[in-house]
Amino acid sequence: MGVAEGERLTRVIAKESPMLKVLRLGIGVLWIIAGLLQFQPLMFTPDFYAWYPPNIMESVIQGIADGQPQFVVSLVHFGSTIWSTEHVLFNVLAASLQLVIGLLFVYGKGRAAKVGFIISIGWGLVVWVFAEAFGQIFGGAGYFDGAPGAALLYVIVAILLLLDRSSKGLRLHGQMALRYLTTMYWFYMALLQILPSSGYWQPRGLMEPIATAGALPQPRFLSNPIEHFGTAIMHYGPLINLVLVVLMVVMAGITLFNAWNRVTIVLAFVWLFWSWWFGQDFGGLFAGAATDLNSIPAIAVWTLALVSAKQNRATPGRNQAS
Repeated sequence: MGVAEGERLTRVIAKESPMLKVLRLGIGVLWIIAGLLQFQPLMFTPDFYAWYPPNIMESVIQGIADGQPQFVVSLVHFGSTIWSTEHVLFNVLAASLQLVIGLLFVYGKGRAAKVGFIISIGWGLVVWVFAEAFGQIFGGAGYFDGAPGAALLYVIVAILLLLDRSSKGLRLHGQMALRYLTTMYWFYMALLQILPSSGYWQPRGLMEPIATAGALPQPRFLSNPIEHFGTAIMHYGPLINLVLVVLMVVMAGITLFNAWNRVTIVLAFVWLFWSWWFGQDFGGLFAGAATDLNSIPAIAVWTLALVSAKQNRATPGRNQAS
């Protein structure tokens, strides 16, 4: 190998891959949005963190702990108690920290970017445990409920980015890891959707997350389709659940075999957008109580990153030109 060829390969290796760039920018933007949402007026009030008598009302954090095992409820309650001691200060610090993390993801270079990834891992785990109740996975949360938690999905991306910056030899493994992680995600969601114990074969069980999404404050042109879909569930619940399971398995198959083309890309993002709308009501943005955009936008970033990696491999001349 000549010196010129070696230098060219060094430049290619040193350059950030399209997949990692999509992950870094996408999750960075989601962190920034989470930081801005944390500055909403409700977040500075007890309605965000307080532990009210259940027969009266529930705060945002209290509602997240509903239906979870006692050890999870105790952890969330512990975090809520600490937060209540200086709730305004803690909220400003949390919101500001999330903005900083997002800005370091988007604009950080070298060590600054690594610092952002490390902080994201630490803070993301804190959010996942105390504000997301482990993504509610111990209480049987499913796809539309936001399992396994948006914060955990952010943490995984930060780990992949940090490993890539630490060792360029891990780049290919990082791409494989993301593909397998996304595949596992879809199989896990399908499993939760198909298990009789999850209750989704019963109209009421499948209806619950849809009804919750439709009941949140939002423009009527957004809530009306959700309400009509809820009515359809009451009549054709098992059939609709079967379709949802099939779509999740299809997503797993597309991801596992890296079968990205125009048709599968459109299918994937239409499905993700529909799910985010009908199942998660855009993360509850219009209710004024959302702390992030929920899990599906993070999975959309993962998916876009995998598509970018596939397209980059299909056009090797792009790497040579750079």
